[in-house]
Amino acid sequence: MERDEVRVVETNIDDMNPELLGFLMERLLDEGALDVAFSPLQMKKNRPAVKLTVITIPSLLDHLCRIILLESTAIGVRHYPAERLTLARHMERRETSLGRIRVKVLSEDGVVVRVAPEFEECRRLALESGLSLAEVYRIVQRETT
Repeated sequence: MERDEVRVVETNIDDMNPELLGFLMERLLDEGALDVAFSPLQMKKNRPAVKLTVITIPSLLDHLCRIILLESTAIGVRHYPAERLTLARHMERRETSLGRIRVKVLSEDGVVVRVAPEFEECRRLALESGLSLAEVYRIVQRETT
């Protein structure tokens, strides 16, 4: 496993049009966030809200916080360091009966532990082949591991 340090950024949002949240997520990911998630919350006075959680490398912390503050109704964010353990990973192109596809190869100490097809690639193959997305995943996983 590999170890590195990341920053976790959080804010609670209770007064934003939910249609704008998807744009915020896309923007943060496009700008380098490692992960972006929304969790439902119940805030004071029983107001429904979402907690925005962003995982980032330390060097992008200020940049991503600025995007959150300008693209949402948040007036502040909290952040803290976190360590993470990850499997080593790299991308490969593999042949399948449905065509070439990019897969993520995950390994530990040089031993492959999992091959994960990329969603957008499986989506593309499903549309091209007329098969269900679930069936494409089954075929790709069977033929690439």
